[in-house]
Amino acid sequence: MMLVWVLVLTALLASDVAGANNSTEPEETLQNLGCHRRCRSHWHYYHPTRSCYRFFHQKLRWGCAEHHCRCVGRHGHLASSRSYCENAFISRVIWLGHGGRQTAWIGLNDKCCEGHYKWIDGSAYRYSRFACGEPNNLHNEDCVETNFRRAGLWNDKSCRSRRRYVCSYRL
Repeated sequence: MMLVWVLVLTALLASDVAGANNSTEPEETLQNLGCHRRCRSHWHYYHPTRSCYRFFHQKLRWGCAEHHCRCVGRHGHLASSRSYCENAFISRVIWLGHGGRQTAWIGLNDKCCEGHYKWIDGSAYRYSRFACGEPNNLHNEDCVETNFRRAGLWNDKSCRSRRRYVCSYRL
């Protein structure tokens, strides 16, 4: 039964890739969730960035979630999403971590300067997947959650809100 859900989710995300970009080039297809001998138990390996990812069920404020990521991963951070495929991979990590379509913190924020988003790990902000009408900074929202309205879409949210979260660390 779990295999059926994985296949259904993969098909939905793959069709979303083709629909969003009107292309099905190989670099835009989904990467398989995998294990890597250097990733810790319950972490998933993403080959293009040579990083390990994990979904955490505990609901924390954005800053506390980032602190937890630094403690549990080898100098880890809240996950960064630098491409459509990586974003889809993160949604799959949440899904397979039994989060389903739960919203979860990622490492994007505009805490320093409104409207100027930065990834907490310092990687370049070149890819965006905000839902329609977002970011809207409603009530001073400076942190970003994923899986808003549907898998992989982002929303700005108050950093004081409690959310589940995804951590990552590079090998």
